[in-house]
Amino acid sequence: MVSKRSNPIPDLGNESKLTIFLKSLIFKKWDVFTVKKNQTRAMKQIILLSCLLLFGIPDYASGWQPDSEPVVILYNDSTGTIDLNDIETQPRPNRIIYHMLNVVLPKEYGINIKLKPILWTRGLELIKTGLADGIADASYNDKRAAYAVYPMKGDGPDPSKILRSIEYSLYKNKNSTITWDGTRLDDIDGDIVSVRSFAIVSDLRKNGITVQEEPNLTGIIRSLAIGKFKSAALQNYMVDEFLANNPALKENIIKVEPPLKRKEYYLIFSKKFYDEHKELAKEIWDAIEDYRSTDEYRQMKKEFEK
Repeated sequence: MVSKRSNPIPDLGNESKLTIFLKSLIFKKWDVFTVKKNQTRAMKQIILLSCLLLFGIPDYASGWQPDSEPVVILYNDSTGTIDLNDIETQPRPNRIIYHMLNVVLPKEYGINIKLKPILWTRGLELIKTGLADGIADASYNDKRAAYAVYPMKGDGPDPSKILRSIEYSLYKNKNSTITWDGTRLDDIDGDIVSVRSFAIVSDLRKNGITVQEEPNLTGIIRSLAIGKFKSAALQNYMVDEFLANNPALKENIIKVEPPLKRKEYYLIFSKKFYDEHKELAKEIWDAIEDYRSTDEYRQMKKEFEK
């Protein structure tokens, strides 16, 4: 059974420079935030920094180290802009995932996670060949399960071990005729586009829908806006945040309701890693389940998504 460290927060007398810096931002250096035009955003930053101090900041400078050997976990960064040390570069729904894997599991459970960015399709190839330990945010499908290991319960993945749930939606150019009523796609005026290896691709093809796969999410959105592509099946949180930051593109794109599908996402391991470190893999899945059940998780998730 997984267990947290008895004293996950280092002694205050041996704080890292990062902890001291964050405290100075919260309690002393208000001028850092007052220069911002948006005071509401400034207050959110202060609240979030407060939560990080309460619930955990990596503090390797204090002499503490995780108990396990390093486990390299890949995560998708199709834009090449995500900085784990700067939450403003991270999609809001992803922040709790990065925090859980990069901060909570090492600090509170002694599991030495090392997160590495990669393009999604390349990451899956590394899992398939056993050249990477694990990859975050993989939904279940039979093809993927043939070369990777999911936390299982009976004949399917264990829902208690999920990282999160994600919705896929249909996005279309404003001049497209395609419709979706929750059960049926009609008036399709071109191939539906999606990111290569996204789980929704196989779901659509099983229903006789022609899907064009592309490697880059932002390229799909830009092409959709100018009418090169008529429609696309994409993960809500990624597209919605990108469009919110690019209003000129948003004017030409319509999000069709209701969502196409909701899927559960897991941390999965290569078969090579699982065969060699089965107990460690189970310990990581148990830690994810345990942390997601806590009030701390719910509070942090709420703050990260503001």
